[in-house]
Amino acid sequence: MASSDPARLIADSRRFLLVFFLLVLSGIGLVAGAHVALARKGLLPPPPLAATGCIDDKFRALRDAPLADRTLLAVGSSATWRNLDIPALERRLQGSRGFNAAPCYLHIDQTEYLTAFLLERIPEVDTVITVVAPRDFESCAPEERAFFDAALTAAYLDRQVPHWLPYVTGFRPLYLARESLARRASLTLYPKLVQLPGEPSGF
Repeated sequence: MASSDPARLIADSRRFLLVFFLLVLSGIGLVAGAHVALARKGLLPPPPLAATGCIDDKFRALRDAPLADRTLLAVGSSATWRNLDIPALERRLQGSRGFNAAPCYLHIDQTEYLTAFLLERIPEVDTVITVVAPRDFESCAPEERAFFDAALTAAYLDRQVPHWLPYVTGFRPLYLARESLARRASLTLYPKLVQLPGEPSGF
């Protein structure tokens, strides 16, 4: 028969709450520790703003890039990322200052979404270039057009929020594990490979 002693009930409740909060704090500590350990080994993926490694790599590059004076912007899928030589375009278009903001995997409607987002942030742009491939026009599902949270991403790029916040708001342990393992495999196969700033790790 359960005890009805008020003092014991209060003690049991306090014990339960103490254990609960200790478990929560332990979980937070383990997650934070895992992120720190991965970062020290160079295996921590970029913040999961889109939860696609090569896209998030590009957002991380955009956060650090000097964009205020850019006049030429390249946006699109990997067809744009891999096939445009920005320095060559700058030489042909005298006075232009370019940046290749194309990540990978984007469909044409997602390219439009990203372009509109970036043009609001880079007012000096007067030329936008994209290179398309047949895949860009396949399966353009309306619900997948907004493939990242514009408000959070804008705050991240403007450094209005700490770089770790998207890891919390978009906590994806499976994504984190998968990307970390992929990066570890890349370092194992290509130990001297250095990824250039802004260069996505995927295709």
